[in-house]
Amino acid sequence: KALEGKDEPEQPSFENEFLNLLDEYLVYGGYPEVIKTKDRETKKMILKNIASLYIEKDVITFFGIRDTSKFEDLLKMLAFRTGSILSISSFSSALKTGFKKIEDYIEILKHSYIIHLIRPFYQNLVTELRKSKKFYFLDLGLRNSLIDNFLPIGNRSDAGNLLENFVFRELLALEDADIRYWRTTGKAEIDFIVRRRDKIIPIEVKLSPEKPGKGFYSFISTYQPENVFIITLRDFHREKINSCNLYHIPAYMV
Repeated sequence: KALEGKDEPEQPSFENEFLNLLDEYLVYGGYPEVIKTKDRETKKMILKNIASLYIEKDVITFFGIRDTSKFEDLLKMLAFRTGSILSISSFSSALKTGFKKIEDYIEILKHSYIIHLIRPFYQNLVTELRKSKKFYFLDLGLRNSLIDNFLPIGNRSDAGNLLENFVFRELLALEDADIRYWRTTGKAEIDFIVRRRDKIIPIEVKLSPEKPGKGFYSFISTYQPENVFIITLRDFHREKINSCNLYHIPAYMV
């Protein structure tokens, strides 16, 4: 894993093959039956069946959800906004549904392993618990099926959201990793702050190798992490910011 930050990573010669596999994963997700199928139309059909059978029957029936249309509308709204800060009041207003009901639906989606929430990074625990969380989908194929968009990454306006969601999903696989995000009142933000083995690892996800904002460097100056990562589709190099190693790595190496 490149995020270990132990050695200078080597860029593979078969990068294009990795990028093609990544593109397919970002669009169709990681369900085994979807991965095994080569035909894209069959992949779509399988994902729509999963959405229908699992969400509409298993989840809705198991949890006794009565207003199924509001629940499904919320799920689609979440799919469109994956990687965003969760605003219960915003969803409550848009769906004309009670605040508590939306909270209940979010809990159901968490316990059904459809979405996952992460807390903000604060040194003050009270502040951390009070602030809003961000949410991500645990399978991108299911997410894309909900919004009926299976276009390739190069033709999508939500490509950045998909890449960020993918990186989050990979971070979940790290042992002993506590995944947070960082955002100031001035809206400076870092996508992920990983607490792992007494270390803090900031991670920013970008489609293209553009320079991060001032908040990124402000965080580095304040917390002085040993390693920092900027993850893009294919940018690949390392630089130094004072005593900090800044790695630019492609998403397929996460």
